[in-house]
Amino acid sequence: MAVRKLSISEVRSLTGSEFAKGQTILDQGKLEHLAQTEKKLYAKAAGSRGASYQTSITFDDQGKVLGKRGRRANCTCRAAWTRDFCKHATALLIAWSKTPDAFAVSETPAEEEAKTARAAKDDGKNGGKNGSAPKKRSKKKASAPKVDGNALKKQGAERVDTLVRELAVIGVGATSQQRVDQLQELAATLFQLQLRRLEERTLGLARLLSRDDAASHPVRVASTLANMLLTAVRIKAHCDGKTLEDRYITELVGKTWTKKDRKPVEGLELLEYAYDTRTNNKKHRICASRFIDLKSGEHYMELQILPDHIAKRTDPKPSHAGKVLDGVRGGLYPGFAPWRIHLEEHDRRRPVTAADLQRARAHATPIGATVAAFQAHRRDVFAPDRMPAFVRVAGLVAKGGRLLVFDEDGATLHLHPSPGLEQRMGDALEGCTLHGIFGEIDLEHAIPTLWPTRLLVQAPGGPALRAVGAARGGYAATEPRAWADVARQTGLSYAAVSVGEVREALAGLLVGGLTGLDRRATESLTERLRTLALGSLAERLDRLVAQPDPASRVGGFIKLFSVLEVAMVKLTGAAPLDRQGLVPVPTHGSIYIPEPGGQRTPSEAMTARLAGTLTRYEAAVHYHRYYRALTPEQIGHDHLVLADGAAAPYVIDAIAPRPELAVAVAESILALPMGMIALRTAFRLLGRTGSPEAELLLKSYSGRHRKAGKRFGQRVVHMADDALLVLQKDRPRLSPLAEARRDHLEYKLGPLLSQARSDKEAERRALGCEALAELGATEAIPELRALFRTDRAQKVREQAALSLAMLGDAQILEELLLAVRRRGPKDKSMAHTACRALGHLGDSRALPTMTELYLEGFTASVIADAWLRFGVLALDPIASMLDADPNLARRSALAAPLVHMPAPFVVDRLLARLRGAPRGSEQTIDLDDEAVARRAAAYLKLCTDNREARAALAQGLIEGHSGGATGAGKRVLASANKLRARPG
Repeated sequence: MAVRKLSISEVRSLTGSEFAKGQTILDQGKLEHLAQTEKKLYAKAAGSRGASYQTSITFDDQGKVLGKRGRRANCTCRAAWTRDFCKHATALLIAWSKTPDAFAVSETPAEEEAKTARAAKDDGKNGGKNGSAPKKRSKKKASAPKVDGNALKKQGAERVDTLVRELAVIGVGATSQQRVDQLQELAATLFQLQLRRLEERTLGLARLLSRDDAASHPVRVASTLANMLLTAVRIKAHCDGKTLEDRYITELVGKTWTKKDRKPVEGLELLEYAYDTRTNNKKHRICASRFIDLKSGEHYMELQILPDHIAKRTDPKPSHAGKVLDGVRGGLYPGFAPWRIHLEEHDRRRPVTAADLQRARAHATPIGATVAAFQAHRRDVFAPDRMPAFVRVAGLVAKGGRLLVFDEDGATLHLHPSPGLEQRMGDALEGCTLHGIFGEIDLEHAIPTLWPTRLLVQAPGGPALRAVGAARGGYAATEPRAWADVARQTGLSYAAVSVGEVREALAGLLVGGLTGLDRRATESLTERLRTLALGSLAERLDRLVAQPDPASRVGGFIKLFSVLEVAMVKLTGAAPLDRQGLVPVPTHGSIYIPEPGGQRTPSEAMTARLAGTLTRYEAAVHYHRYYRALTPEQIGHDHLVLADGAAAPYVIDAIAPRPELAVAVAESILALPMGMIALRTAFRLLGRTGSPEAELLLKSYSGRHRKAGKRFGQRVVHMADDALLVLQKDRPRLSPLAEARRDHLEYKLGPLLSQARSDKEAERRALGCEALAELGATEAIPELRALFRTDRAQKVREQAALSLAMLGDAQILEELLLAVRRRGPKDKSMAHTACRALGHLGDSRALPTMTELYLEGFTASVIADAWLRFGVLALDPIASMLDADPNLARRSALAAPLVHMPAPFVVDRLLARLRGAPRGSEQTIDLDDEAVARRAAAYLKLCTDNREARAALAQGLIEGHSGGATGAGKRVLASANKLRARPG
């Protein structure tokens, strides 16, 4: 009986504890020259120290693994002396179980075996020659049959060739699960044969077909099929002796490169601009760093690839973020850019400076040159799909649901519309000027598209690298649009779009199957190709249709499809930008949008934002139009404006140039209980002003609160110290206080960010978020935003929301307001957290929503805590609720916030409301008006817990009233007289 296939469970039961070790050997690709005879399996296994072992397994006549003298497998390693199966034999069994097609069949002649057996029998019976004793035959182990690795690779490529041609003929529109399983099994075989590109494409096709995406993504399916066939043909030619360049070997065939194969390089200055850790479908952990050489501008990559079981006990390759590797020496692997490098050593690892980033900026290429380089790259059919790029840009346009970047020449390049990209780009570019984007460029149909990874910006503190962030699950998906509409709208050439549409139509025919290819289906396409001056391609398509056998059409059709791609890439260029009607976003100077019409107040803009009818950038333009019409004095005396997160940039721009006014406004904010938005505005004003009075005020505030810090903890002290750092940034030497803050932040920030971002335990990630808030680290805001939107654990998302509010991040206000409005059973906890976060934030734009929540019966304790943290901003909304319903004065949730408000502030506001005139007016309070009298009584009850304010309010009623001889007015005066006599 021939060698039979074993299931994984059978292999596991046979090999026991060696199974995991064998799986490791197989995953590391250390098993070579797989072969089988009628009853044996053979392989060569690479050892850990350069040794190699011959391994074989024998099956008996019943198809069972043969056991002889307690040993079931033969291997030349030492471990095989003491156990049935060593790890190398186990790996051989696993390979046979998973990928039997990877084994070459080698038949041993049966006549030779019979002849040997008869000779042994005769010698035993008759003795040796001339009656002498029989000769002892030496016992030689049967050597494994020679296996040609190229022959195995060729067999794998031929299987791919056959499969693609079959699918092209019958179509892939209605693929069964059996076909998907067949593709996955083939991919596993290709992995064992190290045919990496074919394996990736086969798995990609299986994923597309398993999701039934063939009809909705015909170009992607057709491109995958075409690439598989062309690659298979090229690999077969290589196996037949046609030379394959080393760079293609890495991409197509796969090879373990030794040190002597690597090209030596030295003297590099590498700046890391991206770091990524992921696990592939083979459960290998891949850690990758992307670098740019500050001398040449070339892109390099360092990789660490480890199987799962080794990765568990091995630390990931460290990131070199924030450092420059100077004097790098190493070896380059053959391939394409980014050039993979093995770092052998470097002279030093120094911090990145502003001069380093300026040197990097000099290597950024204009969009036109970048697209031209990409066109040359894609002419090579076997090059990687994507090309690394560092693009020089002057700005970004948010238009029609897509983002485009443009340079000084007006050329444009699309950004890949991944989930949340606009939001993430806006977060990264707030208050900065964009100079360049690191990423990868690829083709999306006919549109050159950039996948951004890192931004080079000019921040207030100098040039900096900003992360774009990952398209994680919490971001809303981008609404897809027809690529042709997008291409035409953004000015892509007519020829490129037309060729792209022809390719799309041909892809649909290939997905449907070439059996249905006829003149009627291709007539319009041939006519369009002739119109585009591509008559030779039109004639080629006509000849394909004329061939009666669908199978004979496949090769020609695939070549035609690929040639059209090359033509389309050649026609694709950088579309010009029409900047007419575009305006810069005031808070994001590098982002441009079509100018929004009309004029909206801040409250109207907020309502439209929550309704989804206005973008954040359009709202920013409306805020700018509204606030620029106000004078600095009007802004500085309005607490609602000072606590409006959207107004903060305009407040600072208007007031900071006047140092005396800036210090006075900041001092008024710091003297009152208010939320973090107002406090951050005060600190930014003082840091921007830079006057001696501003520095003295910061030091005084920091000193007073350093020990007491009960209301906000130590974070406001840290934020005041940060403002001091900004104020002293141009000085040759920092004060001891600012220097201590800088060192403390540098020591704490990195580890806490790492904990919040990547700790495996949700509890630890949440603690990291909380610690970042207590640290007052506004630098952590972008990462906390990402955690709030995307972390898989709700506890972490909730703590990130609270931390952002504690740091005064106005950008999350709208998301918090939407969260408190959700009423699903699973949303209650987040709604409560969002309400508390609104209190910490203290943004005046949230006050109408807070009022609605209270009147709707939102959880009283949560709303009371939020009102308390709003500080003095809560007074007017609470008083307005009492005006509408004086009975609400009995509720402690409304009275509690007044406890911490200064009595003069409370009394002046409430008396002005009763007079119906601005503060300071001599108009009296008409207690003969029943409504006014009831409101006055409600105000007195409201001040129950603030005894000083209650007594002063009573005094103000007595001294400033008119009427009140009867009814409600008389009762109010009686109460006021009692309170004046006994203020306690």
